[in-house]
Amino acid sequence: MTNELNRKYDAAVLQEIDGDRQGAIESLRQMIAQTPDFALAYTALSAMYNRAGKPEQAVEYAKRYTELEPEDSFGFTVLSSLCIKAGRREEAEDALMNAQQIQMRAYMTPQEKNQE
Repeated sequence: MTNELNRKYDAAVLQEIDGDRQGAIESLRQMIAQTPDFALAYTALSAMYNRAGKPEQAVEYAKRYTELEPEDSFGFTVLSSLCIKAGRREEAEDALMNAQQIQMRAYMTPQEKNQE
């Protein structure tokens, strides 16, 4: 199943590269309708909507990605920048704080993590 998903994902990305962003978006939306936990598709949709000048949609897909990958600090950093672009400053600050907390946890000892 994973190889098939990756093949479909790659094909959707190539669609956008070939100039068919709307077709790529539709392909990715079909993928997540069939496999709602395929996180990579949400990041691609977020990026495509961002490039299309649709920051609100970009934010929503970036949020879903962070729900699926809650320990990915870069996902929260991207979400923060998209929220700024969409005029959602408070959400941007929250996302950036989440990114920083994830990064700090990466350097904690097991004892420090247990004290949280």
